[in-house]
Amino acid sequence: MRVRDLGARAADMYRLPLSVVTVDPTFNKRTDYGDMDELARQIAAVGQRVYGKVRLSDDGQSAVLIDGHRRLKAIQIANEKYGAKIETFLCIAEEKGANEESRIVDMFMFGTGKPLTLLEQAEAIKCLQGYGWDIAKIAKTLGKTAPYISQLLTLNGSSHALREAVKKNTISPTAAIKLATTPVSKQEAILDKIQATLSPDTTHTKKRTVKVKDVEKELKGIPASISSKKIRDIEKEVESLIKAGKQTPLWKAVRYGLQLAMGKVDLDPGYSV
Repeated sequence: MRVRDLGARAADMYRLPLSVVTVDPTFNKRTDYGDMDELARQIAAVGQRVYGKVRLSDDGQSAVLIDGHRRLKAIQIANEKYGAKIETFLCIAEEKGANEESRIVDMFMFGTGKPLTLLEQAEAIKCLQGYGWDIAKIAKTLGKTAPYISQLLTLNGSSHALREAVKKNTISPTAAIKLATTPVSKQEAILDKIQATLSPDTTHTKKRTVKVKDVEKELKGIPASISSKKIRDIEKEVESLIKAGKQTPLWKAVRYGLQLAMGKVDLDPGYSV
């Protein structure tokens, strides 16, 4: 018996003309393609090495892309920008019996390219919920926890402004999930208020990304401006007094209070000086 007869037959591999490979915008959840230029240069140099997956049409005249959206776009860039002469797309056909639900699950389980962002995952999970899947079933199928799925659904239902801020990296995904628990009508105003008080990144002129601690301070009613330069200067003065031995226990307590307010330390019920 030959070795290849010992295992199940692999899916058929195709090299389809680029002209017959289509993208269904209602299915594709990918919005963040990442650094396409690097991938395009690689493909222009060595060709497409990782296959995609397609759903063949009933009439056999076209193929809808299921997995490999970045690769297809990179091939197009490689041809247009780097003079590559790639005319076909390397792919396999999806398994028989596949449906919209199984295709969405495959995005999480078998994606061979850039991982989905949290926003893209949230959109896909919302689709599963639309097919009647409850949170418990989604979590079990995807190998995630129920709280994680709930958080992504909350993020998916957040305001447009908040989701755009995540895309632009002006707020971290975890901070966005925290802020998404507030009423949608207030999310943009809260975000604007936090961003208005943030100091620029130490290595850039732009405002730094909003973090979880910034959101938590605002939601607890602690002004984000507590981290302003003026407060940091006070902390430095307190440090000087401590080093000089001036009523050390008192000033250590003051320092702890400042650091607690700025999120530098966690609340310690047993703290003592």
